Amino acid sequence: TLTSSDFGKTITVNSASAQIVTLPSVTAADIGATITIIKLGAGKVTIQAAASTYIASSTYAGTIYNTAVSPAYATLTLRLVTATQWMLVGGDGAWITT
Repeated sequence: TLTSSDFGKTITVNSASAQIVTLPSVTAADIGATITIIKLGAGKVTIQAAASTYIASSTYAGTIYNTAVSPAYATLTLRLVTATQWMLVGGDGAWITT
């Protein structure tokens, strides 16, 4: 689980097994914050929104994930654009929202 101290950082996930990264709870004061996730291993990486937020087209507390084995590498940068919504601002790889 990430915290607001992770804003602006790059989080690297390097695993052959499934991993979940949970975004921090946020407020309107956090608007503009960014977090970048790098997937290096072949395991599924799921990024999960906090209970009161969502990611792009997902539902509240929704997720975005990458299950690609080949290529196993992917990146995703998220920016908080409202007090409840994270938007995708860049990256590569096959990310899917739920």
